[in-house]
Amino acid sequence: TDLVGKSIRDSGLREKIDGLVVGIERKGTRILNPESQFCIEVGDVVWVVGNQEKLVQMESVKQL
Repeated sequence: TDLVGKSIRDSGLREKIDGLVVGIERKGTRILNPESQFCIEVGDVVWVVGNQEKLVQMESVKQL
């Protein structure tokens, strides 16, 4: 997706969800409160908290 290979900061995810990335799961390992320069890889599970409406909009766009 458009997040892979980008840092949390460069992905714009915080702005897109009006929230925070609170964790990443990678290959069975949980990384809590990742730094903004942490890069997202294929297969990562990104845990976020944010504006519910923006999260729903982002999910519906992702499925298109």
